[in-house]
Amino acid sequence: SHWNCTRACEGMPIMDIRHAHIRPLVEDIIAQADKAVKGEGKVCANLRFTHDTNVMPLISALKINGARATYTGGVESCAVSTFVSEMIPMAANLQFVFYRNREGDILVRILLNERDATVPIKDVAPHFYRWEALRDYMLGELAMFDQRVATNR
Repeated sequence: SHWNCTRACEGMPIMDIRHAHIRPLVEDIIAQADKAVKGEGKVCANLRFTHDTNVMPLISALKINGARATYTGGVESCAVSTFVSEMIPMAANLQFVFYRNREGDILVRILLNERDATVPIKDVAPHFYRWEALRDYMLGELAMFDQRVATNR
């Protein structure tokens, strides 16, 4: 599945706003998760709310379930884009659920619309990733996302 960003459908100012939200959002998700993992504070859940068109850039930035963004410049390209309603239906949601196993390892399960989701890194059990590996992956994908956005301007 992929999200087709098109300048013709939304215009660059709107796309720029959506892209500008990705880095601070992912950095804050990581910062809040790190605090919780270290036992700093009493936060047990961190909920954020947004429109589905802001969820899709996040999903594609992190390549969740293989999602990717394609940048085009015409209405025709937008009209033939892949249908993404399975990824961002009404009330779309993305969850990072943290677990601590008996050995003290922090494992993360990713859920997209209440279903197990994957990222292209090694899992320790089906759909469970070590937090350190997922964290490093997310930071690396931010750098790649920044580059993709800059290239497609």
